[in-house]
Amino acid sequence: SVPFEGIGDGSLTLDNVLGDKLGDRSQVIMYNPEVGYETYTFFQEDTPEDTGWYKGAVKAGNTVLTRGHGFWIRNQSGASVEIVLKGQAPVADQNVDLPTGLRIIGFAFPAETEIQSLEGLNPKDRDQIIVFIPGVGYETYTYFEEDDPADTGWYKGAVKANRVISPGEGFWYRRSGAHTIWIQQAPYTL
Repeated sequence: SVPFEGIGDGSLTLDNVLGDKLGDRSQVIMYNPEVGYETYTFFQEDTPEDTGWYKGAVKAGNTVLTRGHGFWIRNQSGASVEIVLKGQAPVADQNVDLPTGLRIIGFAFPAETEIQSLEGLNPKDRDQIIVFIPGVGYETYTYFEEDDPADTGWYKGAVKANRVISPGEGFWYRRSGAHTIWIQQAPYTL
């Protein structure tokens, strides 16, 4: 997820955010619930006008990376790549659509947040947050509505857990209830 607003014209596109930082044949993979996975590949060509981001054979550098939506980066360079992203901290709320089923999202602000205290989210019983941890695999946190409000919250297995979501970290959200909008709120003031 891109947890900031762009500088200048404000557009958070593949060209403006990632440009050529990842190297030839690297990919950005986004999940769109209407069509499934969408893959964008960076091609480093001999001619500058042919170098750039593509979706299939179509130039796609103007594809927007929506704040609060998650995506994967597949680095094909064969080496570790440090990506420095620049932007300004947003202050406006961000609406994140949560239809029934799976959606990859992120926290739309450059700050850590604990899943037990996600402002603006109205989870339903059995909703899940699924996080991928390199070298470990997937961790699943399930929301349980209990009779005692002190016991209501996110659990990892049978233990109430307080997982921290880091800036830029994408995760899956599995909505078990009806479609809702998560109104993400800035956890800071500027």
